[in-house]
Amino acid sequence: MVIIPWIVLSELDALKQSSKTLSHRPSSSNSVLDGADRVAYLARSAIRFLFAAFQAGDPVFRGQRIRESCKHLDASASWFDPSLFTDEAASRPASDANDNRILDCCLYFQHAPELHAQPDSAARAGNAPAPARSVVLLSDDQNLCNKALVHSVPALTWQHVH
Repeated sequence: MVIIPWIVLSELDALKQSSKTLSHRPSSSNSVLDGADRVAYLARSAIRFLFAAFQAGDPVFRGQRIRESCKHLDASASWFDPSLFTDEAASRPASDANDNRILDCCLYFQHAPELHAQPDSAARAGNAPAPARSVVLLSDDQNLCNKALVHSVPALTWQHVH
């Protein structure tokens, strides 16, 4: 399953009208669009793709809901990092705060107890332990990957996937 963090959906909305330019051109690109036009085009393409997947109920893609955040879980858990939710965190640059929101999404889906419930009664009747949820961050932001690795969340870049 591919989970799209809430903040990524929000950033896509802003990028569809963006004047931001690509720092590098994807090697597989043969488009005549450059710079800001390309960023806006890619954002709109991603939005259309996700809309079709969500509307069709595609089981591969799922969006993070607003309340699916570590701050809504038990703050006494050993893996919980309250620094992600302090006033100091809010004063950091937006990119850092958004990275932390993506990391929070990873940690939430890795640790949320209700997500580990057994789906069928046969497994519950046998008192089988809930399976651990495997979460892997996929991002070309290497410092976000560093943050994930520090929190024991495996991280890959697109280069690792290709």
